Amino acid sequence: MYPYNIWQAGQNGKQNDVEVMANENAVENINNRADQKIIDMLLMAMKNENKDKNYYEQLSKKIRDREDSNIVYQIALDEQKHYKYLAQIYKRLTKQTPSVQFEQAKLGDNLADEFAISIFDELGAVEFYRRLMFLFLDLQIRDMFYEIITDEQAHATKFNYLYSKYAVKENENN
Repeated sequence: MYPYNIWQAGQNGKQNDVEVMANENAVENINNRADQKIIDMLLMAMKNENKDKNYYEQLSKKIRDREDSNIVYQIALDEQKHYKYLAQIYKRLTKQTPSVQFEQAKLGDNLADEFAISIFDELGAVEFYRRLMFLFLDLQIRDMFYEIITDEQAHATKFNYLYSKYAVKENENN
């Protein structure tokens, strides 16, 4: 039995680019393609969480105000927690420990710009995780995704605060 929901087809007969087919041989093919798509999504999410953790750690070191730096560092710790949750889900589905590479994040010089970019990155992550969460019926897995989603929303709010604060400072200096 699959722990995720691939059988709720939309009006066009598709769910997540997986066609709903009628014969028994096709059912196994659907499950394999759905499995691989979900696994690919999990691997991509883990890669992004690692990259974000690294990025936010670097960003926190660049911020002079200790409280603001701590806000961003706490976000980096949340990203690390998200990676662990995703790795648990991956291992539960595949019975394997994930091996994920990530690219080094690059920071710009303008903190307000970095915060603005982070707002939209975090909001994009909310949408991605919402789509991923709805593929699962298992409540424990859904709860993990729910926590990740609410964390990402909180991150966007914190970055919005930091953006507002640093954009005003920048305007005052010009």
